[in-house]
Amino acid sequence: MSSLDYFVLVGYFVLTIALGSLTFARQKSLQDYFVASHSTPWLASMASLVATTISAVTFIGIPALSFKKDLTDLQIYLGFPLAAIAAAVLIVPFYYRQDILTAYQFLERRFDLKTRLLASILFQLREIFVMGVVIAAPAKIMTEFSGLPFHWSALLVVLVTTVYTVVGGIRAVIWTDVMQLIVLLGGPLVAMFILVQSMDGGLPQIIAIATAHDKFRLIDTSFDPRSEVTVWIAFSGLTLYWFSEWVISQSSIQRYLTGRSLAESRRALMASGFGAFFVWIFFFLIGIALYAFHIAHPERLPAGNDADRVFVRFILGELPGGLRGLALSGVFAAAMSTLSSRANAIASLTLVDVLQPLIPDRLKGREVLWARWITVVWAAVGTMAALVVVRYEGIIKVGFRLGNLLIGPLLGVFLLGMFSERTRANGAFLGCCVGVAAIGLVALLTEVSWGWYTLIGSLSTVLSGYLLSGWLPPGKAGTVNRTVLGKEPAVPAR
Repeated sequence: MSSLDYFVLVGYFVLTIALGSLTFARQKSLQDYFVASHSTPWLASMASLVATTISAVTFIGIPALSFKKDLTDLQIYLGFPLAAIAAAVLIVPFYYRQDILTAYQFLERRFDLKTRLLASILFQLREIFVMGVVIAAPAKIMTEFSGLPFHWSALLVVLVTTVYTVVGGIRAVIWTDVMQLIVLLGGPLVAMFILVQSMDGGLPQIIAIATAHDKFRLIDTSFDPRSEVTVWIAFSGLTLYWFSEWVISQSSIQRYLTGRSLAESRRALMASGFGAFFVWIFFFLIGIALYAFHIAHPERLPAGNDADRVFVRFILGELPGGLRGLALSGVFAAAMSTLSSRANAIASLTLVDVLQPLIPDRLKGREVLWARWITVVWAAVGTMAALVVVRYEGIIKVGFRLGNLLIGPLLGVFLLGMFSERTRANGAFLGCCVGVAAIGLVALLTEVSWGWYTLIGSLSTVLSGYLLSGWLPPGKAGTVNRTVLGKEPAVPAR
């Protein structure tokens, strides 16, 4: 790393904090801090959704997958555009009608407070591990090029991200995401160009080597439930997993709820679904190109034991000064966009779903201050989670395994509330508990692929919650009993 590379990196960090701080004075209420008072242009929302989806885990993890294997892991993402379209048609209008800050407020209106608290707390537990993965990825890279111990690298990434997230709220998150999307795509594009130029035969040589080693294999039709990724998982369990991102994930929901109208929010979501998918394809192709470079020049790019480091090795070893800094800035842009989104989202859940119902008097008039301190606390918790996650190899698969554990039961509760008028509060609450128990037993006692977890967890929750609603006392009635497909009033103007 040259002094010019460090100058580029430091300049990126300073610019990010400065851009995020510009919105400080506009944070007057929780509507400002968490949903930007529904004033964000759809292109900015779309860019933020893509940037949040394309984390540093993508940056280093996806090239590692295709470097080690082929394109079969691309099947993980095949259902993503379909899920985005389904959510834009069904879910976005539904949430717009609710006029809420968090998705979990709907659960209290539809069922009761205990169901809302259970679901919100489960989601926050899930986010701890996901944040750990998101922080661990760029921290590993910083350790690689700087020589800093991992825990100091993780702390630095979190510190910079937390500053602008705490100061500027969701507006800062979205507008820094726009800048970060440009940086996180610019670095890999430059690296890919130089990689192709470094091959004696250029792109045709890369294609020839990849073809000879069967690197373009895409579809796996195995019926073995232990197979991690197959085409059957892709269009069932994993499509449902991606659909859940738009139903229960607060960081995603916040973005499309910041839109200026329902039409703009739908447009942003659908565009981001296809945009993120094409970015993922590009990173898979980087991994294949890196493999071809390794075959052609093994002395310049040793394979090593940790494929997660191969793209960073190429950046550090082959890119000229200045461009190394730009490419590495792309890694941190990817990480910081995702981390800031999740930190702001999880703070909104803790404040709005847990603390406001329990201690409203202590929060009154000081909600934004509490939101900022809660964001700091969650950033610290995420850093500690990263120290655990870093022990595991194959960081992108670790992220999916952890992320899938609780998604199914949570999605099941929301599906019951959105699509079933018959389901009652006690049934939904116990159905969620049954779903968590079911997926825990599957994960502990079987070798079933994590790709099926969302489907198993959501089906267990929906079936048990629906049946129990007919056998148990109904519990406290919610204030709304409207479903996605039921008749509802028109979406109010923003």
